[in-house]
Parts: sequence; C-alpha cells; structure tokens
Amino acid sequence: MVISGCDGSLGPRRPLTAWYAPHSGYAPPQPAVDEEKGAVFSATGDGHVIARTLGSGRQLWATRVGRSRPEGENLVTRAGVVVAPVLFHTVGLDALTGVELWRYRAPPDTIDGGALAPGSLGGVHVDADNFSVYIPAWGGSISAIDLRTGGVRWVWQPEPGIPHRFGAQGVRVSGGTVYATVWHFLNATGTVCEGWVLALDAVTGRQIWRTTLPRRSSHLCLPGAPAVTPGRVIVSMITGEVFGLDAQTGAVAWSVPRQMPDATGVFNAVISGPVAFGREVYVDGGTETLRALSADDGRVLWRTRYSGQLKHDLLATDRWLYGADGWNLHVFDRRTGRLHVTLRDPGSRHDGLFAATPAAAGGRIFAPVSAGLWAFPSH
Repeated sequence: MVISGCDGSLGPRRPLTAWYAPHSGYAPPQPAVDEEKGAVFSATGDGHVIARTLGSGRQLWATRVGRSRPEGENLVTRAGVVVAPVLFHTVGLDALTGVELWRYRAPPDTIDGGALAPGSLGGVHVDADNFSVYIPAWGGSISAIDLRTGGVRWVWQPEPGIPHRFGAQGVRVSGGTVYATVWHFLNATGTVCEGWVLALDAVTGRQIWRTTLPRRSSHLCLPGAPAVTPGRVIVSMITGEVFGLDAQTGAVAWSVPRQMPDATGVFNAVISGPVAFGREVYVDGGTETLRALSADDGRVLWRTRYSGQLKHDLLATDRWLYGADGWNLHVFDRRTGRLHVTLRDPGSRHDGLFAATPAAAGGRIFAPVSAGLWAFPSH
C-alpha cells in the first residue's frame, strides 16, 4: 500500500484553457460526451441543456427542459439521444437538433401519512444502453424507457405493504443487467435507513437478486450508483463503509469498515459514490482521505490525504482522478494517489464553484463551473 500526503507546494492553479463557455447559473449533472459526433452536452442553472462542439465550444443548440435546473447527477447520451433528469420529470432530446422527443414522469413517491408527490430525481444517477434509459427515482422506482420514443418498457417497484419511504438513487447497466442502489427508511422520520442493492434484467426488469446491506445508517444511506467491475458490484454508504458484492449472486464478498464516526447529519457523511476503473475502485472516506481498493477483495492499494471532501463523484481516466470539493478541483495520479495539482475556475473573479463531476474526451476535461463550462487539456 502506498500512502501519500498533500504537498503544500501544490496550491490552487489555473491551467491552460482550451475554451470557456459562459452560461446562466450552475446545475449538478455531469456532462455527457459523444466523441463520434464531436459534441458535449451540459446543463445550466436556468433549465437548459446546451450542445457544444468538443473542439471549440461553439454552441450547436440549446433546449429548455424545465422551469428549474436539472437536478440529476448526470446527463447521458446514447444512440442519438440525450437524456436529462430534471426534478420531477426526465426529458429525451435529439442529440443532433435538440428537439424534445419525449418527457417521462416516474411513479409517485408515497410519503408517510398517505400524501403523494411526484417521484423526485434529485441527485439520482441514470444510465443507458443503446435501447433504453434506466431512471431511478424517489418513491422506490426504476423505470426502463425506450430511448427514441419514451415508451415504458418496464418499471420496478418494491412489493406492496412494506412500510415507510423508499428511494432508488443510482443505476449502472452492464452486460444486460441493471445494478441499482435503493434506500429504505425503517421509521417514519428517516433516522434509520437500510440500503438495498438490486440486480435487474435489463430487458424484462425481472429481479435477479436483492441484497440488504448488513449496516444501517440515517438519511439517504446509499449515495450514488454502484460501481461495476468484472464479477463485482461495489457500493459505499454515507458512513464510509464499502461493500463488494458478487455480481452473479449479490452475496457480500468483502467489506471495508468506515473511516469516520457514525453519521448523524448530512455534513458528517460521505456524499459521493464509488467509481471504478479496470479492477480498481476509488472511494472518498469522508475524512479528507481518498482510497483505491482492489475490486476483487477490497484490499487497500493506496490511501492519500487532501484538504477537502468530495461533493460529487470522481472522474477516473487512464492516468488521473478528478475530484471536486466545491471550490477546488483536485487532480490525483490514479496509479499512486499522489495529489498532482489543485485547480480553480479561471472564469470567476472570485472562487468559482465546481458544480458537478467533469467529463473527459479526446484528451480534454469538460468541467461544469458556477457560470459556464470549462474545457482544458488533461494532465
């Protein structure tokens, strides 16, 4: 195991800029990239999705998808369609023209006490294959929607009669299976929460397995989507515990203990999900510590300390890890964990906000910032 620390000489920097495209306000979704079409798609604070060329940042189109900003964790593009989770609906756009193809509302969220509200998409992670987009929502639903038409292929929901509130938080599709994280409150106030991990058949929605994690917490206990590697599904809890599950059976193959005291509030919690690259998985420990784990057995490969806590999921590339703690974007060497450099938004007169997980394509990084999209060469 390699242990590295933050080098004080690596202060915030402003690197070379390929282009910087201002827009109105910030939104949480990670941009989506289509390298074949040479376009990057990003969300704005005033409810738009904007398509820009990868090379110059020239705007190709802008489409309003809601009255408020998109609130999902990511945009996704597949088979000529861009999908944007807003707050209480999801929109499918033609990737070439920006024309709205469909709009979908998830099943209602049954609040304790009987009141109904639309299924929220706040902070959820969507995924897609070339046929369907898979949309998790509060209320405990996962919907498979036809990419081109918006038609409903199937909807998963927990069996009737289980008390208290559910929420599906993130999905990842791999090899014809949709893996999902679901939180379930065990009381009406949400102070006791259990986490479920699901495997669903991508074509039919049939539940292949469901695992209840052997750890309880509070609030929304499973942040983000599962990380998927060959033979393993990895999830982390807001308490910082990490679980590696057998992808075929759902059995817990290994676990890593939490690195922090029990979480009693949203400010004492890990709020980013695990991210995989190859047979490794990268997790924030919630204690100004980033770790690389073997996906096979949970062994710690390296641990590095830095000043901050991730507010969004990491971006993993062949060489680097990019992680935003709010005002800073930290760049770590993926192989060793060494903090390479800390970046600041060059377009802000003050400290700009890194609003979402960046995207990568063609040797460039596309980072959503407080009032625009910033493209710069990868390191």
